[in-house]
Formats: sequence, structure tokens, C-alpha cells
Amino acid sequence: MHQDTNAMETLIERYKDDAFFFTWHDGTSGSEDGSGPETHQRLLVLDASFNPPTKAHYGLLLEAWRQHGHNYDAGLLLFSINNADKQLNGASVSQRLCMMELLANQWRLDQRQANHPTFPILVGLTTKARFIDKIEAIHQHAPWVRDMAFIVGMDTMTRLFDPKYYPGELTLQQSLEPLFSRASLIVADRPGHDDPAFWHQPAVQASLHRIHRFSLATSVATLSSTLARQAILDHQRLEPILFPDIIQFIQQQHLYQQ
Repeated sequence: MHQDTNAMETLIERYKDDAFFFTWHDGTSGSEDGSGPETHQRLLVLDASFNPPTKAHYGLLLEAWRQHGHNYDAGLLLFSINNADKQLNGASVSQRLCMMELLANQWRLDQRQANHPTFPILVGLTTKARFIDKIEAIHQHAPWVRDMAFIVGMDTMTRLFDPKYYPGELTLQQSLEPLFSRASLIVADRPGHDDPAFWHQPAVQASLHRIHRFSLATSVATLSSTLARQAILDHQRLEPILFPDIIQFIQQQHLYQQ
């Protein structure tokens, strides 16, 4: 694990020309070529801003693993430098990756303590914003990966199926076909926020064979990175939202103070 941001910045500089690379896998730092182990051929991907990583991120991954983990070899915490809808504010890239590794390590320790079957968590960085480009970047860097599923919330689903993001002559269904031919989506339903009309859209209906849903516990659904940042500003208790190692890192780095 990268213990400080300087080491992480060195790693980022090494792979600055790569569209994707791993920083962490199986409890160790990424290999010399930034690749992951070839045994991890099916990835359960949590693609988020991690600003900071919270117990909500952990809960998303945990519930997706409980319901769908038997179909996958490993999880991947993925951060995109060029998110399509968010500017890079708050923690730097290296700080976020360090915190993501702390979250992955928390998962490893919890699994060991609970005597669960090993489900390793990887950490990766990409320069790509669109799902299909992220998939291509992962395949180019780790060609042994043959299947992946992205854990998403309804906000992401709504954007994904919004026609305004797909200008041109292709229909929405045609535009999404390359994504669903190479990956699945696992959608976290928030209690009380179901939208039946969304699920009856033709493009959504055509993609249901590659979309899986699960219900997110209210205790997890109410947590967020925004809530964590506000709690820091208001000097409130962070333990309900963040794990201790991440709290310590934030305090050491003096993050989210303004």
C-alpha cells in the first residue's frame, strides 16, 4: 500500500501516458507494469469520485458482492481523472487513490476477520470519462479481463440513458449497444426513490438482460461524500460516515477544511 501521497504521485507520473493502470491488488502495490493478476478475469467495478471514500462506497460494494459476487473474481475501485460530470475539487488525485487503498485494505481486513472466501479488491486509475472508453482502457491494459460489471446508482443510470449525451444519427439503443455487449450494470435502488417510468423506456427494456438491481439499505443510502465533507466543516463526528484510517488520513492531510 502507498503510505503517502509522494509515493502515489511517483506512480501516477510513471503511468501518466496510460489510459488505465492498477495501483493496488491483493493487499500489495501495483506491479511494475501497473497491471493486475491474471487470475482476476471478471471484475465487479465501483466507479466513483471517492472524495472521500465513505462507508456508503463500502456498503455499495458489500451489497453488490453479497448478491452478485459469485459471478466475479475481484472488485475494482476505479477513479476517473476526467469524470464527465464533475470537476476535480477537494482531494487531489494522489490523495483520493491513497484513501481508496485504505478502503480496499479495510475490506481485506474485514473479510479476513469474518473468514469469508477471498474476494480481493483492486484500485485503479483511468483518464477516461465514458463507460465504453473505460472498458476499452481496462481491456488494453489487462487483456485477460473478460467480463466486468459496474455498480451504479440511479443518478448515473438516468444520465446514461439521457439522449442528450448521444448526439448523432444513432438511436439511444444503438449508442449503448457497445457498452452492454462488453459489460453489465448492477444498479443500487434507493428506498422510496423507484421510478417505474424510467424502467419502461424502450432503450432500458432492450438492455435489461445486462442490468441487475439490488436494494440499498437506508442506513447506507443516507451517507455520501458530500455529507462527510460537510461534517468536517461543521466539526461533527465522522465515525458514522468514514472508517478510522480514512479519518486519520484526512486529518493528516488537512483535507476539506474550506
